[in-house]
Amino acid sequence: MAILISAFVGTLLYTKNNVSYDVGEATITSYIFEIVIIFPPSIDYEGFIVTETPFEIINGGLYNIRDLQISLKVYGQGFAISSLNGILLGQGENTIGDVAKGDTWTGALEVNMTSNIAVLAIQDGEMRVEAEISLLIDFLLYKAPIAFNDTQIKPWNSPF
Repeated sequence: MAILISAFVGTLLYTKNNVSYDVGEATITSYIFEIVIIFPPSIDYEGFIVTETPFEIINGGLYNIRDLQISLKVYGQGFAISSLNGILLGQGENTIGDVAKGDTWTGALEVNMTSNIAVLAIQDGEMRVEAEISLLIDFLLYKAPIAFNDTQIKPWNSPF
């Protein structure tokens, strides 16, 4: 019995050590336009900002990955006179599913931000992009959870 338990623990540790990930460089694309209102005189801003982040999950272990999920959250920070500091600007999640042993999954996740456009249009700061990867290693009777986290700070230069 001790040999079976040792073999199980050994293959579990081997698989956990051979599942790896890469979160690529996040990119921020914006399309914001100015709207001039004649009466009463004012200026407004509309549009969108998209953060795209590439992911790669490498299953170099002995068992399949189940329930692979990736998520992104984008927060504002470093704004001099703004209420955007620390607030969630956008988020997204994607359930990928399974990755067979020996396979690699590659893809990207986009987060479209449409709120706070008027403030983002006129202020510089930073966006903190937090990526999270969660998955289960499938050992038939036992599913071992693994999570990875990555944080990137991206400068935000207002277009106006």
